[in-house]
Amino acid sequence: FFSHLLTMRGHIPDEPTPSEQVLQVWQGFPEISRRLALAVVLGWLLSSLMPSLVSTLSLCPRNTFGLHLWNLVTYVLVETSLISALISGALVAMMGRLVEPIWGPQELMKFVGVITALTGVSTL
Repeated sequence: FFSHLLTMRGHIPDEPTPSEQVLQVWQGFPEISRRLALAVVLGWLLSSLMPSLVSTLSLCPRNTFGLHLWNLVTYVLVETSLISALISGALVAMMGRLVEPIWGPQELMKFVGVITALTGVSTL
């Protein structure tokens, strides 16, 4: 009862709703980190809605060496389950939150691109 009266007078701020809390956490991540995490989740969504994209985007020596060189970068966007896509997206966002303020967005994108391509080449 008393807390309701104090809230009406403006002494106790209203607590944010769960969706507002999620939005605040999401906005706390740097821009490039958010985009990379979103790309991972959207990659899962696209590969789930259009299974033919999996062979186009995933890493397969027959395709990659057949002039599908984009596979060296796009294979990281192909996830097989929603849980793995969410975990990968969260890990990318958290890594970016630590690294992007130190290196800057351009260096982070260079790092992600080079590491992704080198991992793809070594996998083939």
